[in-house]
Amino acid sequence: MKSSLHNNEFSDEEKMLFSKSSIDYGKTKEEIWASLDLKDDVSSDEPKKIYIYPMFLRAAAMIVFMFGLGLLARFYEKNINVKLGQLISYNLPDGSLVHLNADSQLKYYPIWWWMEREVMLQGEAFFEVKKGSKFSVHSGSYATEVLGTTFNIFARKSGYEVFCATGKVQVKHFENTSILNPGDYLKKVGSNKILIEHKVSKSDVMAWRLGKFNYNTTPISKVMADVARHYDIDIQMEMIDSDIYYTGFFDRAKSADTTLKIICNSLGFSFEKETARKYRIKKIIY
Repeated sequence: MKSSLHNNEFSDEEKMLFSKSSIDYGKTKEEIWASLDLKDDVSSDEPKKIYIYPMFLRAAAMIVFMFGLGLLARFYEKNINVKLGQLISYNLPDGSLVHLNADSQLKYYPIWWWMEREVMLQGEAFFEVKKGSKFSVHSGSYATEVLGTTFNIFARKSGYEVFCATGKVQVKHFENTSILNPGDYLKKVGSNKILIEHKVSKSDVMAWRLGKFNYNTTPISKVMADVARHYDIDIQMEMIDSDIYYTGFFDRAKSADTTLKIICNSLGFSFEKETARKYRIKKIIY
């Protein structure tokens, strides 16, 4: 192929070679050859790079999302708080019913519920549990487990008590396990000792659910704490021995003044109403 290297004229062979290309014949041959070299470089056979980083990022984002969803299901909690002077009934997700006494707190995990039926209780409550998987009630170091039954739990600083009304109840405390049948009443005695009474009357334990005060040789401190919770009042006791016990049965519908009068008269106490919600109780000295 002949071509002139010193002028801009193309030979017939060069024109035939470029006939199928888009050539601007207004340019010099050097410029046209340079543009063809650049195109050859761009259309080389070098393999294309495929970036897979976005796929890894999407997979990582999905893992983080699922992990976060699991944490939400496990740790999202529902709290039920019952104020002083209140009684409420609450339906759990499976239809189990909880009756909560005054000044009680119940906590559970609603999203995780179908994986594990578990509640935390501080206070007093009567449970009507639907049959199904294991149902657990945790109060500090104590755990009560059932499959489907009715039972009452008292879990406060002053003590821990469980009464089995129907079915069967298992109470765990560290390494110790107790099985309760209908009518069995478990009570914490001292620091770690457990006492179980059999054939206990339901009305004796469940008086609060029946709208009654029912005490049988009950420490006066516990009686007054119960009265204070029920009426949402403050009771201060002066010169009252801690080993005094009270026995009595009467209606909770009475006023706070009437209730304190019934209790104090039988024990030789007097009470003074200092404000609308504050009472002071003293031992009568003759």
